[in-house]
Amino acid sequence: MQRFTVDNLPPCPACDGDGIGRRPVPITGRCWYCDGTGRDDLAAQQAADAAETRLLARQRRLAAKAEAEGVVIYAEGSRWYATSRSRPGARHHVTAWSCTCPGFIYTGECGHHSLLLDRLGWLPAAQPPADQAA
Repeated sequence: MQRFTVDNLPPCPACDGDGIGRRPVPITGRCWYCDGTGRDDLAAQQAADAAETRLLARQRRLAAKAEAEGVVIYAEGSRWYATSRSRPGARHHVTAWSCTCPGFIYTGECGHHSLLLDRLGWLPAAQPPADQAA
C-alpha cells in the first residue's frame, strides 16, 4: 500500500495547484485552499473581510458626520426617527435595516441609519490595523 504524503500527492485538479503548493490533504484528499471546488475560499474570505471593514468604516464616518451636523435619533413608541438636516422640521423613520430618507433610498446608506446603529451599540468600534495593534 502506497503511503501518501504532501510531497507525493499531485496538485489539486480543481485549482491546478497553480505553483504555490496547492495539494490535497493526505487524509481527506481535498485541497487546503479550494476544498476541491476550484474556488479559492481563503481569497474569497479575505475579500469579504476587507469589504466588511470598508463598510463599517464608512458607517462610522456617516454616523460621526450625522452627529456633527446635529441629527437627533429619538423613539416614539416602538419606532425610531431621525431629524432631517436638509429639511428642518422633517423626520425620517429609521429601522435596523433602512431609513426613509432619499439618500438611503438611492444608495442604501445614510447618516441617520448609521447613527441609529451606533446608538444601539450595533456598530462596532474601529479596530486599529494589525501592524499598529502590537
